[in-house]
Amino acid sequence: MQEEQTFFITKQDLKMDKKKIIKVFSFLIFLILGLYLAYAQIYLGTVEGYVLNITGGLVTNADIIVNVSGCTGTGCGGTTQTDSGGYYVVTNLNIESGDTIKVQANKTSDYGNNSGQADSYQAAYINVTIAKVPNSPTIIANPDTHDNSIIYFNWTSGTDPQGLSTYDVLTINSATYSNVTSPYNKTDVEFTTYNWNVKTCNTYGCSAAVSDSFDVYNTAPPSPTLQTQGDNINNTRTFNWSSGGADPENDSTYFEFKIDSDTIESSITPPINKTLSFGSHTWKVRECDPYECSLWTTDTFSITNNAPTTPTLTDQTDVYSPETVTLYWTSGTDPDGHSTYDEYKFNGTLSSNITSPKTEDLTGIIDYFVWEVRTCDVNGACSSWVNDTFIKYICPAPDWTK
Repeated sequence: MQEEQTFFITKQDLKMDKKKIIKVFSFLIFLILGLYLAYAQIYLGTVEGYVLNITGGLVTNADIIVNVSGCTGTGCGGTTQTDSGGYYVVTNLNIESGDTIKVQANKTSDYGNNSGQADSYQAAYINVTIAKVPNSPTIIANPDTHDNSIIYFNWTSGTDPQGLSTYDVLTINSATYSNVTSPYNKTDVEFTTYNWNVKTCNTYGCSAAVSDSFDVYNTAPPSPTLQTQGDNINNTRTFNWSSGGADPENDSTYFEFKIDSDTIESSITPPINKTLSFGSHTWKVRECDPYECSLWTTDTFSITNNAPTTPTLTDQTDVYSPETVTLYWTSGTDPDGHSTYDEYKFNGTLSSNITSPKTEDLTGIIDYFVWEVRTCDVNGACSSWVNDTFIKYICPAPDWTK
C-alpha cells in the first residue's frame, strides 16, 4: 500500500510541472512576438502588378524597385523580382490612401517605369512595360578656346533598336536641358571649365551618357612696370609706367591708376601729373583686358617738408627801472626755400607772424621775464623754440627822514 501511494504523488507532480512548462512557453512566445512587433514595425501597404514587354508578353525575373513618394523613415520602399508569370508584389509598405507609388523595372538592357495611386485599402496596382533603351549618341568634342562669344555643343543622336520615338537630354555642368537638338549653343559664356554630356531616351529609359570636357579660358595681361618716385620736396609729381608685355591672347588692353585712397582712374595713358600734399603716398597701376586685370604694381614715396632752422635771439640783459624793453632776433631760414614767419611768446602769451624787433611793456618792481621765438614755413613745419630770460629790478629811494 505504501508503494502505490508513492507512485500516485509522483504522477500528480509531473502533471503540475507540465502545466507550468506550457504556461512559461506560451509567455515566452507572447513576449517574443511583442518584441518583434515593437522593433520591426509592420505596415499594411502593398504594391503589385505585372511587367510586360512592348509586344504585351509577360517578363519573368525582372528586377523591381518600389518607392512611396513623400515617405520618410521605414517602409518607404522595397525590391523584388517578377515570378514565372511576370507578376510581382511588394508588401509591408508605409502607404496611405492616395499616396503616389513609383515602380521601376529592368531586365538586362530593357527598362521601364510607371506610377499609380494607392486606393482606400492602402494598395496600388501598377503594371510596367519595359523596352530596350536607345543606343548612346555620338558626341563631337569641343577644343579649349579663348572665344567665349558663342559655344556650340554638337552630337549625333542615338538610334532606337525598336524604332521607338526618341529625344535627347543635354547636361552642361549642373544645368540639364531636355528634348534638345544638335547643335545647341550658348553665347557670352563665363571663362571656366565646361563638363557636358548627352544621352538619347525613349519613353522607357535613356542610353548611357557620353561626355566631354573643355576650357573657355582667359589670361590676364602681365603687370606693368613703374618708374619709381623718389623721396623729395616736390609736391608736383609726374607718374610714368610701361606695359609689362603683350596680352597672352592679344586682346586690347588699358591701364587703371590709383593713388592713396582716391578712386580708381580707368583708361589712363601715361604720363600723368598730380599735385600732392606733404607726407607718404602710395600709387599703383594695373593693366586690364576686356575680361580681367593684372595684379597691381605698387610704389611708395614721401614728399618731405623740412622745418626752418631755429632763430637766433639777441641776449637781453637784466634791466634796471625801465618801463619798456625792445627784444631782437634773427629769423631762421627754410632749407626748402618755402616762405616763413615767426611765432613769438612773451611770458607764455603766444603771438603769430611777429617780426623783430618787438617792444614789450614791463610792470612791477621786480619781475622775471621769459621770451621765446620759433620760425615756421607756410606748410606748417616749425623749428624748435629758442628762449631767453631777464630780470627787471628797481632799487627803492632811501628814506632820509629816518
